Amino acid sequence: MSNYDNFQFIRSNTFKPENDDNDNINKDGFEVLLNGFLYYRNKKNKNSTYWTCKHPKCKAFLSIDHNGRIINQSKADHNLKTLDEVDNQKDVHQPLTHNEILALNFTKKVKERCSSEDVGACKISEDTKNKNFGNFLDYFVNNFFEGRFSMDIWNHYDTNGPRTNNNLESYNRKLKAFMDCAHPNIFKSIEFFQLQETSAFVKYVHANEGKPAPPRKKLDIGKDNNLCIYKKLEQHDISIESYLKYGMPLFTFRQNKNSEKAAFDTDSSDGEDLDSSEE
Repeated sequence: MSNYDNFQFIRSNTFKPENDDNDNINKDGFEVLLNGFLYYRNKKNKNSTYWTCKHPKCKAFLSIDHNGRIINQSKADHNLKTLDEVDNQKDVHQPLTHNEILALNFTKKVKERCSSEDVGACKISEDTKNKNFGNFLDYFVNNFFEGRFSMDIWNHYDTNGPRTNNNLESYNRKLKAFMDCAHPNIFKSIEFFQLQETSAFVKYVHANEGKPAPPRKKLDIGKDNNLCIYKKLEQHDISIESYLKYGMPLFTFRQNKNSEKAAFDTDSSDGEDLDSSEE
């Protein structure tokens, strides 16, 4: 027989605060979640409760005694159907994913508070999101600021060179686009590497001749400007007031097109304006 840890009782849409009681042996106001499938209570008796899969065309069932043990379960599997196999989307029958289960629990908590509190649904939803985000921040601080992972392991803002592996992913995507297949022949591979060698040699010659590099994206220029300003703040070359004046506009990427253009088009790495503002 399966034990209690293999499934869980989750609150249904009919849940009421008085249902959250140890004396509620028949699990009024609850549903059963097992292996990604939801079951609703179909019958109850003095010894157990009978649960049926919520999908209308699925006959899977299980029985749970009042000690939280599965005492009977259907031998037939769920009538699984994908979207490609059915004409109506309502006939799709697949187990819930992890994210869908999290979203389901979140929605049910909001509905529960809406039924018991005289507050709008939007306000309750926002409060619940803020609470979940606060839990995430606590986890992040406890692990990556004050826990076992020191900042120098994961924070590479001051790294000389690429701070991410986006260039490697871009090269991998270019390689796949050129090959057109998972297992190319040797001649196709040689052709690709010859093109790559030619491209690298042309870039090397241009660099030796002093030719300018391809223009950078405005977003990358803005990120570098932000880092340069922050480094000046760390070195006490500028005050916190100057940092807020010149650094904060770099975070408003879409609010004001004029300020965005000024922030990204101007390379403040030399710090001339910052130094003059200090005077």
